[in-house]
Amino acid sequence: HAALAVLGCVDGGIVITKYGHVRGPLPGVTCCEAGHPVPDDNSF
Repeated sequence: HAALAVLGCVDGGIVITKYGHVRGPLPGVTCCEAGHPVPDDNSF
């Protein structure tokens, strides 16, 4: 959310963050959760 506030219009992208940190949909951005600090199957 902060990146979109600073950047304004974003055509698209992907965010990979640790479990429990996705705070809702972002327009034009795919949000995925994965293991951190130890990578898991969702990290790849």
